[in-house]
Amino acid sequence: MKGQVAVIGGKQYTLNPLDPAQLIAIGGEAEIYKIENHALKWFKAPDHPEFEGDKEKIALATKRIAELAQKLPDLHAICGGLTGVNAVLPIELAYTPGRKVGGYLMEFLDNCVNLRQLKTPALRKKVPHEIVTELFRKIHEGYRALHAAGIIQGDANELNFMINLDEKIPWFIDMDSAQFGNYPCRVFTKNYVDPRICDQKKDFPEQERPHDALSDWYAFDVLLFQTLLMMHPLIGGKHIPKKKGVLAIGKDARIMRGISVYHHEVVIADLVQDGIAFHWKTLPDELNHHFEEVFARRKRGEFPRALLEGLVWKACSSCGTIHARNTCPDCLTAASAAIKEQIITHGTVTVQRVFKTSGDVVAFTMRGGKPLYGYTENGKLLRENNQIAGDTPMHTLVRYGIAGDRTLFAEHNILSVKSPSAPTRTHIVDSFRGTPVFATNGSR
Repeated sequence: MKGQVAVIGGKQYTLNPLDPAQLIAIGGEAEIYKIENHALKWFKAPDHPEFEGDKEKIALATKRIAELAQKLPDLHAICGGLTGVNAVLPIELAYTPGRKVGGYLMEFLDNCVNLRQLKTPALRKKVPHEIVTELFRKIHEGYRALHAAGIIQGDANELNFMINLDEKIPWFIDMDSAQFGNYPCRVFTKNYVDPRICDQKKDFPEQERPHDALSDWYAFDVLLFQTLLMMHPLIGGKHIPKKKGVLAIGKDARIMRGISVYHHEVVIADLVQDGIAFHWKTLPDELNHHFEEVFARRKRGEFPRALLEGLVWKACSSCGTIHARNTCPDCLTAASAAIKEQIITHGTVTVQRVFKTSGDVVAFTMRGGKPLYGYTENGKLLRENNQIAGDTPMHTLVRYGIAGDRTLFAEHNILSVKSPSAPTRTHIVDSFRGTPVFATNGSR
C-alpha cells in the first residue's frame, strides 16, 4: 500500500501504513499515525484501497471528506477556549499536498486504556469501584462543559473514552464526530444510543432523530452502570419468561422496550456467581431507583451529581462483598434465610422474626406460606425483596396494600397500583374522613 503525504504547519510527513511504529490505530473512517510527540488522525480518502470497487463506501468517504473540510476548522475554532473537560481536540489541521483538509494533529495519549477494558476481570482487579466513581465524576464534569459550549458528543460509547489510570483522567476522543452548530453527529452505537431518538416502529435501535444533551446523559447512565457492575443494564443477563410458550425477548428488543436487569424475568445470577458481574443490589437504593427510571420508564435529564458524590464503597468485613449500601446486601439476605423460629410461651403461638427495619412496615400479607410486605426507609417504599416500589408521601392519610408482586398505595381518593412488569395504574376510590378506602386479599 502506497504511503500518503500529510502537510502540517508547512512541513511534509510521509505516512507509512506498513510501519507499526508509525501507524498506531486503524478505524473504519480513519487511520492514526504517530507524528513526533503527537498523533495524526488521517481520514481515508475516496481512493483508499479499502474502498476499491465499493461505490457506497466511496460515496460516503467523498461526503465525509467534503463535510470535514468545513467542520474541522469550525471545531478547531469552537474548542479554542474550551475548559473543564479532558478532550482530544484538533491542535492543528493537516492537509494533502493539494491543500485539501485530510485530518488533524491531536494530543498523543500514552499509557491509556479504553472504557471497555475496565470491564475485563483481570484489569478490574487493579481498578476498584472508588476509581471508577472518580472517573465518572470527571466525565460528568466533562459533559457539563461540552454542553455549556453547545457541543453534543453524540456517539457516546465505551470506545470513545480513553482512561489514564495513573493520573485517573478520562479523555473524550473521536470528537470530530461530535455535534455542534449546523454539524449533526451522523453516527451511533446501538448499545448506547438513546431509544427515545430511535425508530419506535422497530424492535432494534436505529437512530431516527438527532442526538441531543439528553441522549448524551442517557449514554452516561448506561456507561456508569456498565462500568460499575461490569454488565450492560439492558442486554445483561437472560430474559426468561415466566409463562410457558412465551418467547424470550432478544437483546436489541430489550433495549427498545426497556427490559433491564431490574426486570423480574431477567436472570443475572450466573453472571454474578461466576464473578463476571456485580449485582445491582450492591448499589444504593437511590441509585437503583434512578437507573430503573431511566432504563425502564425513559426518564431523561442530567445525571444527578449528588448520586455520584454520595457513592461510598466498602468491603463487608464478614463476607468481603464490595457494596455502597449501609449494610451488606449479601449478609442481609443470608441472615434473613438463616433466621430460626423463636418459641414464645403464649399458648400455642409461635413467633418467627422474618424482617427488621429502621423504617415502618406499612403493609403485610401471607401468600403460599410466604410473607409479602412493604416498608419505608429513607423516603422510599420497598418490598420484601428490597426492590424499590416507588416514592410515596409518608403520612398517616396514605394507605398501603399488597397484591402479589403489585404494591398499592392511596392518597385522598387516588389509588396507585405499581407493578415491576407493567406501567403504574391509577383508580378513583372512596375516602372516609380523608383516608382512602380500598381492600385487597393479598393476591388481587
